[in-house]
Amino acid sequence: LNSLLSMDVKLLWSPAVRYYACCKGHEMSFHELFHDLHKYIQDPERRFRLCVRVKRGMIDTGQPGAFEIDQSYFKGAVEILEHIDDIDFPMLYCGQLAASDLDKIRYIARKQVVRLP
Repeated sequence: LNSLLSMDVKLLWSPAVRYYACCKGHEMSFHELFHDLHKYIQDPERRFRLCVRVKRGMIDTGQPGAFEIDQSYFKGAVEILEHIDDIDFPMLYCGQLAASDLDKIRYIARKQVVRLP
């Protein structure tokens, strides 16, 4: 979500497309994924970079499989937005935490050194 702060239009379109690409990457080869993503990304260079991102770390990109970190980021962003009124943001910025972990660190976190964006 922090990457959206500097943008004029604050939509989760790009993370949503990366999430979709990861899901499809589990079912498709690099080539199939590249062509499937055309309906969302017409620029072939951007589409190629996204396929590389999804298939990174794989020995054979012709096989189904995907690097799943973008799915985790998107799920986390949606979870935060769903509970935006209930989340203690200074506490969330104390580390790489899931919203569900906030109660566990409430008494050990050093909130006084956290700077929010």
